[in-house]
Amino acid sequence: MAKLKPKQTIVDMVDHLDRLNRAYPHLACDTTTQAVVDMRKLFDSPPELAPRAAKPAEASPEIQALARKLLSEMPLEDAMAALQRQGHRIEHPEQMIEIVGNRDYIAALRREAREFQDNALSLDQISSLWNDLKRPALGDDHWTARSISLLLS
Repeated sequence: MAKLKPKQTIVDMVDHLDRLNRAYPHLACDTTTQAVVDMRKLFDSPPELAPRAAKPAEASPEIQALARKLLSEMPLEDAMAALQRQGHRIEHPEQMIEIVGNRDYIAALRREAREFQDNALSLDQISSLWNDLKRPALGDDHWTARSISLLLS
């Protein structure tokens, strides 16, 4: 297997931190000095690159159609649970999104956000709820009121 090589910017950053630790020892702390030691150890024996896991088998057209139908009628988590009750192995929201596709996921999010707004939930409340549910955000790591607003526009 191939060895992972550090990017030059990271090596330069560690060298710079080491120079700062030595030039200003009164400002250096255990964390910054240990970071240099740890990173240099990592550079000396980099981890091996593991081959990527095989891509999961494509979902059959029947499962895709069923998943899309369920997602158009209910929240993501409920649709996943319904598929699981029928014996389909859908363990993560990302798997469900991969099966139905981004377009259907976005349509389901819009539908649900509009229902929440009709029930007087604010954009902040919706984003908080979706973050608590660990619902995959579009193009970001978490939901915000602004991302909900963009979704609805």
